[in-house]
Amino acid sequence: MGGAMTNLFLCSIGPVQEFIATARRSRDLQYGSWMLSELSKAGAKALADKYGIGSLVFPAPKTPTDLDPKSNLNVANKILAIIEGDPADAGEIVLQGVRRRLDALQKEAFQHVQNAPFDGELAEKQVSDLPEFYWVSVPYEDEKQYVQSRHTAESLLAARKNTRNFRQFQGKMRPKSSLDASREAVIPEEAYPNWRHDSEATIQRKIRNLYNRYGARRGERLSGVDLLKRLGSKGQSFPSTSELAAQPFLQGLDNEAAENLLKSLEMWFTDCEIQIDEKNSVLLYPGRAAEYLNKPELQEEYEQALERALSLYAKDRHPGAYYALLIADGDGMGARLNQMQNPEMHRRFSQSLSAFAEQAKAIIKKHQGTPIYVGGDDIMAYFPLHTALACLQELETVFRSIADVQSTLSGGLVIAHHLTPLSEVLKLARAAEKEAKGVPGKNGLCIVLNKRSGVARQIVDHWPDLNARLNVLTGYCRAKIISNGTAYELQRMYHTLDKADLPPDALSQESLRIIQRKRESGGERDLPPDVRQKLHKWLKDDGLRVDELAMEMVVAVEFAAAQDMAKLPLNPVQGKEKEDGIS
Repeated sequence: MGGAMTNLFLCSIGPVQEFIATARRSRDLQYGSWMLSELSKAGAKALADKYGIGSLVFPAPKTPTDLDPKSNLNVANKILAIIEGDPADAGEIVLQGVRRRLDALQKEAFQHVQNAPFDGELAEKQVSDLPEFYWVSVPYEDEKQYVQSRHTAESLLAARKNTRNFRQFQGKMRPKSSLDASREAVIPEEAYPNWRHDSEATIQRKIRNLYNRYGARRGERLSGVDLLKRLGSKGQSFPSTSELAAQPFLQGLDNEAAENLLKSLEMWFTDCEIQIDEKNSVLLYPGRAAEYLNKPELQEEYEQALERALSLYAKDRHPGAYYALLIADGDGMGARLNQMQNPEMHRRFSQSLSAFAEQAKAIIKKHQGTPIYVGGDDIMAYFPLHTALACLQELETVFRSIADVQSTLSGGLVIAHHLTPLSEVLKLARAAEKEAKGVPGKNGLCIVLNKRSGVARQIVDHWPDLNARLNVLTGYCRAKIISNGTAYELQRMYHTLDKADLPPDALSQESLRIIQRKRESGGERDLPPDVRQKLHKWLKDDGLRVDELAMEMVVAVEFAAAQDMAKLPLNPVQGKEKEDGIS
């Protein structure tokens, strides 16, 4: 008899999109993304323990410790390996590895509610039913077959995932989860305030207990899976969207003023015997503070106290309300993988992407952002507005410089209000990423400005070009070269004259005239020659339409306001203006 057959084994571990889409809070999103990576990493480790670390093609850890629980390595939801023997055994090994890790994470999370009432049996069933696991294999005889074998395996896996497994319903007749209507809540209803019959003291006690025991807000019904995400992240620091929106404002204050401002707001709640379960910077927003105040009169009193504190410590300045969320990934990665002629080339490719992921995390943190998920060529992160452009520029430049990858990055950035539901922001970001992928030749960037009132505004172009223009326009806005109303007048002019039979250069010349006339400062001085030349080049030589320039100005105003609020140093363009006496 011959030796055991060699197989190319490919598996997928989920759920991914459904699990991420149910996130209501930033900590849910971060922990959920991290947990999915941990499950994939556990599956890869189980394969490596059985068949050797050299059997793994993707991921391609450099050392066995890279696959240890809570290591820095992020693993995508697919595992590719070359194995000897029955692939069904490999499938079972991966599944058991995933289940062991999920069981450990569940125990770690649920230990926080050991002394609190909840339906533990239902919660454990819901968590146990969570993993979606699919595997396929194809015979693999030598490296000459690698490209074709991998392509066949990918096609088979896509077909297998289209025939989903449907398990028997394990729920009970009780209220549904607030986050995911497909699962039932496991926290007893008596744990929630009864607004009609409970006393004020009882209401406040129940609200505190909901957070301290379950990580739940008042009115939040949580399933076992929701509890896993909420309690699994207990003790970890995840900035909320409100904290990110407040960062430019707090950075613009001196340290003592910022500290005293936040302490005064926290003391107000302490005096009212109301517990806050987040960083006190969320108290800068009356809408967030109202979540802890169940009486209209208390809300009114707090708003007055907030205004007094802002007047005293911030000279009546108010924090901005917007932050940025980015979703990006590499272009043409499937085509690049098809160029991998053998497993060793694929491993080097995988390791280069893992190295970029570590760099990307450091870049995001350097710019005061928070990585939600960074693995391989996939990036999901959020950051404050005043650092967004610099972070975008650095991420794109570093990715493009990776020699073994030889690809570009495309992404969607959403500028969103801190109170906009996270699920809605994620949808917008994914749609923006799709728009960016439609840029000819890719390396696209699509930015969506999603104000709470009015329609969303969208700009899209090649990433380096758009990033560079926004940097310049933001500088012009900060230097008062461009006024806040200029963009809207340009839009009106464009819609009025676009269809008219005008000389080719007429629209660009009229645009420059409008920009000159709308200048907020500098009296009747002309536009600086370099500014006029730059704008004329964009409109005439680079083919930028007037309405596109106007939309980019609208977006640049948001970045400029955040940078001004954070008191960032003036860039060279702004510095030149100040030397000319224009401020």
